[in-house]
Amino acid sequence: MTLIDLLHQSQQTVVTPAYIYSVEQVVENYNDLKAALGTPLIVSIKANHCAELLARTAFSFDDGCEFASLGELRLRAGTRNKVYVNTPVYSKKLIEVASRYDAVFIIDHIAQLDVLGEFAAKGAFKCPVLLRINLDAAKGGVASSRDHFGMDTPGVFAAAHKALELGIEVAGLHVFCGSNGFVERSSNCIEVVEALFDEVSQVLGYPLTLINLGGGITTDWRERNIDFAAYRQRIASLCARATVVHESGRAIFGSAGYFLAEVVSVKHVGDKHYLVCDGGIAQNFLLAHTEHVIRRHAAPTVLTKRFTNQPKDYLLVGSSCNRDDVIGELKNCLHDIQAGDRVMFRNCGAYNALYTMNKFLALPQSCEYIV
Repeated sequence: MTLIDLLHQSQQTVVTPAYIYSVEQVVENYNDLKAALGTPLIVSIKANHCAELLARTAFSFDDGCEFASLGELRLRAGTRNKVYVNTPVYSKKLIEVASRYDAVFIIDHIAQLDVLGEFAAKGAFKCPVLLRINLDAAKGGVASSRDHFGMDTPGVFAAAHKALELGIEVAGLHVFCGSNGFVERSSNCIEVVEALFDEVSQVLGYPLTLINLGGGITTDWRERNIDFAAYRQRIASLCARATVVHESGRAIFGSAGYFLAEVVSVKHVGDKHYLVCDGGIAQNFLLAHTEHVIRRHAAPTVLTKRFTNQPKDYLLVGSSCNRDDVIGELKNCLHDIQAGDRVMFRNCGAYNALYTMNKFLALPQSCEYIV
């Protein structure tokens, strides 16, 4: 039975707006991507916080998960996944709790080592760290104002000296090409690590053992026809020198999530046709594409079996008083859409439920269903 068939059958019991997550798809995405990359694969929990989904898929996350907060660490409860902590702000409480899990701490800037050093001086910190590289700065360019994460080359060496002084183990290097940047920039990540790996080891006086090349892999990575065989060959020399890992959230959770909304009414303004839905920007901010200069709205699947011979174009709008609350578009639609029909958006499993201003107007949060 397909998800659409299931939704037709369960219309009376599924409350909208809602997110629907597929356990099978998450596990399949993880296993397929890990095989394609040819390295261990760390799961970025920041992409999806659905506790039930994580509980039912954690068994497959063999290589650990990346967390950015105490709240995300709580989602790990009951699992044995290896912990990687990556945040620009290390509070003392976060360090204390994550240390109990023998976490690997990713160092964004040198001041974080001073905070860890306070614990190390008391014998309360024995976890390894990775030094995070700012890709643009390390390439010799100017770091983008939109990417303030990580350190330039002098910063990486200063951090290595500081870690040595504090008695903190540096396990390796971390670099990230940016969201959705894998195809265009992954080779740059490799080049930067190749250039710094031996020199950082020399500063430390011992060999690095771990290289995290980040991710930046898109939700639709299968459709991109990425030459993973060539990529595996490209990283082979690094794999011979240390354990190489990748991390991903969007590529694992994205295609495993769906957003379901109900059409509350159909309205017309001049020659424009609108479907007013009970879910919108307040429940799924990313569908509104407010962060894009050119907005290409997604076309949802309409869950109705009624058709018409007079095709229409529709804009789908949400329930807020925000002019940006436009979440979808249908062109030349042959469905006879009426109030009570439902629409389903695909590829909503990563960040959609999290990048959302759900306190605006005190509108209801979305329900969550697991299939």
